[in-house]
Amino acid sequence: GIAASFAVKLFKAWMAEKDANSVTSALRKANLDKRLLELFPANRQNVDHFAKYFTEAGLKELSDFLRVQQSLGTRKELQKELQERLSQECPIKEVVLYVKEEMKRNELPEPAVIGLLWTCVMNAVEWNKKEELVAEQALKHLK
Repeated sequence: GIAASFAVKLFKAWMAEKDANSVTSALRKANLDKRLLELFPANRQNVDHFAKYFTEAGLKELSDFLRVQQSLGTRKELQKELQERLSQECPIKEVVLYVKEEMKRNELPEPAVIGLLWTCVMNAVEWNKKEELVAEQALKHLK
């Protein structure tokens, strides 16, 4: 639509004067990074359409930026859900199944999910202040 066409011209002019990093940081500061999809009509507000449109317009940096932002948002949501499930002491098999489904559905890379899972598990435990007791405590929790 008109908004997307205008945005392409605006971002091209902006990137001609500055670099892609200045554009993306300005979008973040103005909290517009999460609203880029709103440049399109409701039936076309998806990452694939945005990426195709802006890549064809010569703004691949912007489409890559949106994909990264979407991935970060998805990871934060996954982390929040994992922390909630761990605090409710859901069965491990159920948590594993949920994580695998989310990985497939959102095309999340395994290394990123492993790191996220590790962080959630470590945050779910109240660690002892005395360093010499942490190793014993970790072994107790892993069993």
